[in-house]
Amino acid sequence: MVEFDLPTLMIMESFVALCAGGFLVLSGWHSRNRSLLLWGGNALLAGVGIAGFLVAARYEAPLLYALASFAMGVAGGCLWAAARVFSGKTAPPVIAVAGAFAGLAFMAIPGVVETRYLAAAVPLLILAAYMLAAGATLLVEREEQLAARWPVVGLLALHGGLFAAGGVGFAIGLYPVEDLVPVGSPFGLIHFESIVFTLGTAVFFLAMNKERSELANKVAANTDGLTGIANRQAFMADAERLLERCRRGGVPLAVVMFDLDRFKGINDAHGHGAGDDVIRRFVRVARDAMRPGDVFGRLGGEEFAVAIPGADIDTGFVRADRIRMDFGKVSFDFGGQIVKATASGGVASDATAPLAALLAEADDALYRAKAAGRNRVAKALGGEADQRKTVLKIA
Repeated sequence: MVEFDLPTLMIMESFVALCAGGFLVLSGWHSRNRSLLLWGGNALLAGVGIAGFLVAARYEAPLLYALASFAMGVAGGCLWAAARVFSGKTAPPVIAVAGAFAGLAFMAIPGVVETRYLAAAVPLLILAAYMLAAGATLLVEREEQLAARWPVVGLLALHGGLFAAGGVGFAIGLYPVEDLVPVGSPFGLIHFESIVFTLGTAVFFLAMNKERSELANKVAANTDGLTGIANRQAFMADAERLLERCRRGGVPLAVVMFDLDRFKGINDAHGHGAGDDVIRRFVRVARDAMRPGDVFGRLGGEEFAVAIPGADIDTGFVRADRIRMDFGKVSFDFGGQIVKATASGGVASDATAPLAALLAEADDALYRAKAAGRNRVAKALGGEADQRKTVLKIA
């Protein structure tokens, strides 16, 4: 039967925690990532606490034992705070250190340290509370699709559950209390599990942050910075996928092109900030008219496009003209001067044609609407009977 030397095992636990913590702190410092700094602080303090327990047992120093328990309590608070910060929540420092001070105050009660069952149980329960709270925070705030989230939550649940079971076991006298938790005791598994926890959470929490950064970069690359909608590249890709689905399903697809009328005049007369306000307002009006499944993007400047699944040219025309009319009702106050802005649109529909051809037809219809006097929506000129050479203006 293999026997483990407990001091050597605890030295290994401390060394692993200190190395993992140092790596995370350096990563957090380099990337200015507060959640990584806090998670690394947890590991560093855990490493210090484990070493403190070992030294306290070696020299029979109750005060050092209490300080080691305090360090472990702060480590748990750092873990909870890291999860909160990562999830975009506040992490009040007073809550993060409250458990450590509560444990220290408990240790200061006469006779507690001598009553080893309670001295062992309370710090474990405090740590369990922080770990389980951290896991719950990461589990609840899961809008982002981060694959590494689940291993972190699982390890927190396992670690917190072991600490809670250990705390209850010591409190009721289920486990024998010696100078250190013996490897052969039921709670001795923690010596091995803690190494897995420290290394596993360090790797996966770092991976979570990397996944988030990559998702943010992807969103930024596909999003128009002014309006928050898809940029030209993203719109073309999404509209191509939508067109392919419509083609397979045998349903029509309408494409609408919009252009803001006399936009250069607004910029020249009132400044580019006013032009940005007009663009953002048009986007809000258009988005209010969107349905789930519609693809909307800014192609550049004051030009926009919408892909509407399941819509023939008449349905697309009605939807586009509704957006045009709603936008025409908006008033802008630029330095005390009330300004109205309008938009023109062009509509095409054909699920069998390439996207580029549909956009070209809608763009041609848009320019005919402009030529006919602006603030209009025009249908593309097609071979179908309902695609008549028509430009409709709603007064």
